[in-house]
Amino acid sequence: MKHVLFVVMMLVIGVGVVYGIPPKSEAKRIVYVVDFSEAVGEELEGLKSELLRSILNMIPVQPFDVVMVSDKAEAMHGELKRASAEVKKEAKEKIAAMKLKGKNDGKLEPFKEGFEKAFAMQPDRIYFLTVSSFDPELVAAVKQLNEKKKVRVNALGWVKEDEGRDELLRTMAEENGGKFKHVTKADLEKK
Repeated sequence: MKHVLFVVMMLVIGVGVVYGIPPKSEAKRIVYVVDFSEAVGEELEGLKSELLRSILNMIPVQPFDVVMVSDKAEAMHGELKRASAEVKKEAKEKIAAMKLKGKNDGKLEPFKEGFEKAFAMQPDRIYFLTVSSFDPELVAAVKQLNEKKKVRVNALGWVKEDEGRDELLRTMAEENGGKFKHVTKADLEKK
């Protein structure tokens, strides 16, 4: 099986790789900022599955964390942890237990808080996955947090069609050296 990671990361990354990050990619320190609000709805199990697949396929020296965004932001570990077998097992248990909560559609604060937590961990790469729309001011807030352009921010609109949200995600990715992808149900079925 090829190294297919986190299907929602279907971006061209590194040396022309599509549909994920190969384990030896230049991204060494990764934070996933993931929408876990009620808007995710019936897509929850698919989201959990793909997030877990990505984490389980990381090489042990890659540190990562997950910031869940609902009506507030909460980090899984609160710091980057190497993807050891023990940490992967812990992540698997925490992801399995995650439940959708709160509403964040159109809001700034929960998403901004999520990015503040993510940038504080000093990653090389952030993957922002959202079903929800958000306050357009988030794009400027992320740009300011990434003022020195040390972090590549990839932005993914998950399943729900929302041209306004997707345009903001595209701008966010472009301003922060990343890529944008709208992930459709058809994309999920291709894996």
